[in-house]
Amino acid sequence: MGESFDAHRIRTIATEIGEALELAAVGAEPWEQALRVFHSAFPNAYFALVNQDFLHDRINHATAWNLDPSLLESYSRYYAQINPYGDYWRGLKSGEILNSENSMPSKTLRHTEFYNDWLHKADARTAGMGLKIDASPIDTIYLPMHCAEAYFEHYATACTEILAQLRGPLERAIHISRSLQQAGDGVIARAALIDHDKGPALVIDPMLRITEANGEALRMLQKDALAGSRGGRLLFRDKALSERIARLVKDLASSPLFQASRLGWDDGATKWLLSLIRLPVDPVQRLLAPRPQILLRLTNLSARPSSSDLAEFARLFRLTPAETRLAAALGDGLSLTDAATCLGITFETARQRLKQVFQKTGTAKQSELCVLLVRFHSG
Repeated sequence: MGESFDAHRIRTIATEIGEALELAAVGAEPWEQALRVFHSAFPNAYFALVNQDFLHDRINHATAWNLDPSLLESYSRYYAQINPYGDYWRGLKSGEILNSENSMPSKTLRHTEFYNDWLHKADARTAGMGLKIDASPIDTIYLPMHCAEAYFEHYATACTEILAQLRGPLERAIHISRSLQQAGDGVIARAALIDHDKGPALVIDPMLRITEANGEALRMLQKDALAGSRGGRLLFRDKALSERIARLVKDLASSPLFQASRLGWDDGATKWLLSLIRLPVDPVQRLLAPRPQILLRLTNLSARPSSSDLAEFARLFRLTPAETRLAAALGDGLSLTDAATCLGITFETARQRLKQVFQKTGTAKQSELCVLLVRFHSG
């Protein structure tokens, strides 16, 4: 059955795996390296590192060593949801070790879809054990080992001791991963605000917690007029608006990246255009689930400069009143979509109108038109 495992060898294996986990957490090595080290001591087994969100019944992260990639993919996509051991994983306290043959011997599952279509297909390595760490309500990390029942008795004692010694290193790796993820999210949030200096703009998470805000947003929150901050969370004074924003943020948080939503709001004194867009996530592969971030921009439509301010500009370039209004909206920093909404016209009408503005002003892009408007006013 292979080599024996004395205390020194167990400690050496655990130390090497722990170091590999911490290196993976900072991106110096792939997570598979820690599993490869584990496998070198137990060559007849396969190992995995899984982050499962039991609350939403999905896999956040999964990697394995000595397991067919197609089986790992099918587990993430489907079989994790019907895994009979799922209830045992959920019931374990953080830091505890699950032993399948003590909790639910694999032979008792031979009538199940999970056993026949997935577990037994992994080269009949049906017996297993693993360490569980709760990283957050939506991040349950488990580090399992699976082997054939014939090897399990020889492996079980040593593997249990190694997993016990890995509690601290795995918790440190999770802490490192969380810290780097938060730092990466902060960089993305701050970068998203760089080009938004006209009007309030802030970055929020799915719980409406504010992570970053520009100067105008901070002043708006301090005045507590349209919106304020309660316990670090964004709260609009109008309950109906708060509820609509919460629904939009929830939808965007589960949508593809760069999806956007817009809504108009009249608070009685000012007409506002609220634009929301889901930001990209940190591209580094972290162990923890990515935390969606939403950029929220507020445009004061009532304060938008009147097209009458561009009378000379319109006369010089022979713009129609409709074209002048569109140019004024774009010059104020609105996107073409937002400008169309503001002016009460369709996007296609705005697009065709913009083509005429480009032709008359000798510009080819919105950025060129905006530069021309700035030069006209500053001249």
